Amino acid sequence: MAGLKALLATGFVAATLFLARGQDTTDTIQSLMAARNEAAQKVWTLATKLSGTSEEMIGDQVGESRQRWSLRLAESAADAGVLSIQGAYAQHLARMTEFAESTKRQSERGRCGSLEVAVADYFVADARVRVERSKAK
Repeated sequence: MAGLKALLATGFVAATLFLARGQDTTDTIQSLMAARNEAAQKVWTLATKLSGTSEEMIGDQVGESRQRWSLRLAESAADAGVLSIQGAYAQHLARMTEFAESTKRQSERGRCGSLEVAVADYFVADARVRVERSKAK
């Protein structure tokens, strides 16, 4: 009987830890999705406030292309089995983080504006959501 109680107690502790980890992951994803939403809102506000553009005009073609191709690279590597989806999205996050840092340096030199920086920050926020979601799978 004592062994059964110990086993049940161990199972309860393990289940509690598992559920807590699941809640932590959900909280992390929710937090990252909120940050991504804030980044998107900032882009939209800057784009419409600074230039009165429509959504087709937001960002620059080079940055958009870089993000799209980085994401394509990540997803094709995962689909081909070259990387796990988590590893592929982690590499995408690294590429987008480097791009955002580069964009900020260019902004400091007057080579691009706050809208391009905000778009690059959105790319990082989006990549973080993808990484965290891939951990939950």
